Amino acid sequence: MIDAIVAKMKGFILNPVETFKASRDDASNTVFTYFGVILLVYAIMSAIIAAIAVTALGALGMFSQMMPGITAGFAMLMPLVVFFWVIVSGIIGTIIFGAWTHLWVYIFGGRNGIMQTMKAIAYGMTPAFLLGWIPLVGIVFAVWAFILDIFGIRELAGISTGKAVIAMIIAVIIPLLIMALIMFVYIAPLMMSSYAPGIPRTGY
Repeated sequence: MIDAIVAKMKGFILNPVETFKASRDDASNTVFTYFGVILLVYAIMSAIIAAIAVTALGALGMFSQMMPGITAGFAMLMPLVVFFWVIVSGIIGTIIFGAWTHLWVYIFGGRNGIMQTMKAIAYGMTPAFLLGWIPLVGIVFAVWAFILDIFGIRELAGISTGKAVIAMIIAVIIPLLIMALIMFVYIAPLMMSSYAPGIPRTGY
């Protein structure tokens, strides 16, 4: 099983289109096992990065300044918190995003079923989960995963490249716009008021 998973990893990195084509008939347990392995890699590496960051900040005496109220004992638990957060958010987020993406895939003509879309999203996360934990350059692998998702949707959902691109862009842009709106309406005013507590608020 390990050999098959490693072979898939290499395939999605080096020859994604052919690997997606070869994965059309993959059973759901094959998909879930593969996704679980790459997510576990991402969680472990993210926890290690968190441990390095906590240790470095503690050595420099900066942790208490950056996160006042957080004790040293609790700070040592941060890697564990990060590990479980990545696992839980990775599973829930992928399920929600997969279902959301399938809505747009269906609108643009994809009729191969939601499992094929979920399979495309899960397999497409390969570069993001295997290498996205690297600080600063992780965004590159997130973009790479986005491109792989497009290939996967085209090959597995059975729609054209153009439609796959549009479906993915809409599926990503709408949540980003909603988050930006929430930031602008709710979070930004709170941050501004915390930096300028002496400025009275006016209501209209």
